[in-house]
Amino acid sequence: MLVYRAMPIEVVEELGLAIERAWSAADYDAARFPDIAARALADASLPRRLTPDEIVRWALGPGVLPHQRDLKANFGQPPLTLFHGRRFFIDALHWIDGTTTIHQHSFSGAFQVLAGSSIETQYAFTPSRPFNAHFVIGRLDVTSTRLHRAGDVTPIRSGPDGLLHSLFHLDRPSITIVVRTLKDPGSEPQLSYTRSGIGVDPFFSEDAFDRSLQLVRYLCSVAHPDLESLVGDLIARSEMHTGYRVLETCLSGLDDRSLLERLCDRLRDAEAAGLFRAAFEEIRRTRFLQARRAVVREPELRFFLGVLLNAPRRREALALAAAFAGDRDPGRQIAAWVRQLSNVTLKLQAASGPWQPNLLGLPPFTDELEAALANELSGGGGAPDGTVGSTLTALRGIPALACLFA
Repeated sequence: MLVYRAMPIEVVEELGLAIERAWSAADYDAARFPDIAARALADASLPRRLTPDEIVRWALGPGVLPHQRDLKANFGQPPLTLFHGRRFFIDALHWIDGTTTIHQHSFSGAFQVLAGSSIETQYAFTPSRPFNAHFVIGRLDVTSTRLHRAGDVTPIRSGPDGLLHSLFHLDRPSITIVVRTLKDPGSEPQLSYTRSGIGVDPFFSEDAFDRSLQLVRYLCSVAHPDLESLVGDLIARSEMHTGYRVLETCLSGLDDRSLLERLCDRLRDAEAAGLFRAAFEEIRRTRFLQARRAVVREPELRFFLGVLLNAPRRREALALAAAFAGDRDPGRQIAAWVRQLSNVTLKLQAASGPWQPNLLGLPPFTDELEAALANELSGGGGAPDGTVGSTLTALRGIPALACLFA
């Protein structure tokens, strides 16, 4: 006989049974589940009653775990299923350096920060060119950016008109409790989006499609001499969905930007090609910041890198800094963080010996430059002259800092 483990203080079981009762009383109406789950999470007060270590001790203790939903750990580092109801389950998602794409959902429910914090940006998508169910082009607009702390609850509504967001987890670790349905009918595919307005189904699979991408990845890996002609011809005869995925694969496997540009030129749709280029620039910027964030341990600087990754404009960056920094002036605080990052170096080995560039490729900072940056971020007038003015111009051209000047 299997012996299932009791949760500490039985708080998760209490939560699961409360949701089961409430949803059953609502005749399992899927439209009502996000509100039921959000209300139950808020009432359960899990951050006061359950610690991350208690979850780990329970999971590694004697007895048998509930059925685990995500064995390949595609979402969470790792995910851990804590409870199974008839038509929903509860996961604890552990995040170390986790960040998510901009995505919608094929399930509904709610999530709560148990420990740590995160930046969430929500969006609205207006399609303009629906090529097929798995690939769309349109306009992506930011609707809100906020800082989540322990106890904050957000409902999840499924489908194209539901929650569309990205999350950047700040602390090492951050733990999120997710109450969710298995899958909501009519809510698929679950698209991921670029900020330039391209929506792609990351789970789309087709034998010939998948094999073509694998062969393109192979050609990139071995730097095949005929890569440009072979892949270029494939792009030229492909529809836009395939063309985008092929170019996206090349982006991950090629260091030669000019070659990728020439491959983009082979697309038969010039308008789409411009959006693809914008998407690839944003992907490069995101990957650069994510890689830098992995070597930063200081909490405030990790937070600021999260701001650079998630804030689309200066307005949102200042709002997040104000929420985090309390009574400190957000413009001055951001300028101070930029200066601190200019002193954080990466230890690399060049052919001639050790090389330690700073984290974001920033110029040397002086008190005058920090004050000028703070003044610009706070909306002050007057452009500085001389070295400070030219250095401030250089800062505006650094992709990692793009949101501060938008």
